[in-house]
Amino acid sequence: MFLKKVLPLALVLAACSEKTPTTIPDSGQNTASDSGVAPDATTTAEDSGVAPAPDSGVAPSGLTRSEKARVRFKGQVMLRNDFAAALSLDPATLCREVGTYDCFDVHRIPLRGVEPYTLGAYEPVEDTTVTTPLAVDRIALSACRDRAIADFGDAPNAVIWKGLNLGGSGELSDPNAPAVETALDLLYRRLLSRRALPEEIAKLRGLYAEVTTASEPNPARAWAILSCFAVATSEESLFY
Repeated sequence: MFLKKVLPLALVLAACSEKTPTTIPDSGQNTASDSGVAPDATTTAEDSGVAPAPDSGVAPSGLTRSEKARVRFKGQVMLRNDFAAALSLDPATLCREVGTYDCFDVHRIPLRGVEPYTLGAYEPVEDTTVTTPLAVDRIALSACRDRAIADFGDAPNAVIWKGLNLGGSGELSDPNAPAVETALDLLYRRLLSRRALPEEIAKLRGLYAEVTTASEPNPARAWAILSCFAVATSEESLFY
């Protein structure tokens, strides 16, 4: 029941906050622009025959604009390690299908892994598959759920969701409390290695109101799971 009701909210939030693409293109092939060799200083955009990309002249949020503007999907190993480290979870139990099988093994090929012994797949697929987003969502939701259950079940030893005042039905006593912003900022720092922007904090605060209208038991915990899921499945989190 929880997944049917709250997963659409997370998908909407992730799409609005980070504009995550529904497909994850990555040829895995290096191009001339990725060779690490700087172009001749005398060569201009006109000489190269490639039209320059539109440029507003202002990088968002004060960040330095990438010269290559190219990203790669993290893939099986890096994704496992990053999620485990950010959420302080055991990589071996980060996600288990039917409580038994490691999700990273079950979804090995969609996550651009190899399976030489059974499938004879000695090289990763050139591009991610149509099921890659589903596999990533499955893993992220499971990991975020485990982190929230552990934090709300053992508040003194909480890793991310700590210092939150809860009501008798598991709701946040004050969604605008400083502790809520502190927890969200910590979530961003652990998953994305940066501070959360004010507008990002505002969006995740707004998500809590949607969770409470869904008649979820333990609404604060459900909100924590969805907030984590939205950040973990953002483009900034899944690519490097």
